[in-house]
Amino acid sequence: MLKQRIIGAITVLDGWAVQSIGYNRYLPLGRPEVLADNLDRWGADEILIQCIDRSKGNSGPDFKTLSKISSKGITTPLIYAGGIANHHQAIQVIRNGADRIMLDALMHDAHDVINHASKILGPQAIIGCIPISIYRNDCFRLNYLTNAKVKITTQELKKIYSANISELLLVDHDHDGVENGFDLKILNSDIVNNSPLPLLFFGGISNPKIAEKVLKHKKTAAVAIGNFLSYQENAIEYFKRNINNTSLRRHKF
Repeated sequence: MLKQRIIGAITVLDGWAVQSIGYNRYLPLGRPEVLADNLDRWGADEILIQCIDRSKGNSGPDFKTLSKISSKGITTPLIYAGGIANHHQAIQVIRNGADRIMLDALMHDAHDVINHASKILGPQAIIGCIPISIYRNDCFRLNYLTNAKVKITTQELKKIYSANISELLLVDHDHDGVENGFDLKILNSDIVNNSPLPLLFFGGISNPKIAEKVLKHKKTAAVAIGNFLSYQENAIEYFKRNINNTSLRRHKF
């Protein structure tokens, strides 16, 4: 069995790292490259850089932020998300220091772009992303461009699963930045139980006990943690020491 991972997530708005709360309120944290350097030293298995202001303005990827981070000599694999609209930009992101890319909007309306990028970069370099929530046992995805919630139908599930990607990140956007907030009902949803892909989970995973519950699911490849790694030094070491899971990657701290 492949070892499960902890991904340190950095949310970037206007070139600055921010604490995200519910995808609609943000508090400044500092320079993204400083946070990335910390996560690298603390033992993150991967670092996710999500630039949340790029797609709405059709601004393209934030190469400036990515270059600042990659120039720090970070050895932890980098995942970049934000503003990628075509396979040319996907390739440029990899050339500018990312090891993998994460795609959200393209998962719904541009599988041809994903498949083209996958042929060039390989599916292992591409992760899909779906912000979801559970309401009355139904699963909804958030269209962050319009802020509308759309029920995920069986037909859409098939479309999501058909994307030529290696993993799928499911974000509990309602509980993003909420302490003890991750909705465990997500683990029993159709999008999870019917997934042919390894899954990553993000949003409200604020302590080792919640992370441990999510990692117990057989489809879980990793948990991503954002705001809650900024509260204390060596937070990833704290998480890993306090998660009872033999499948979790360990580091010699």
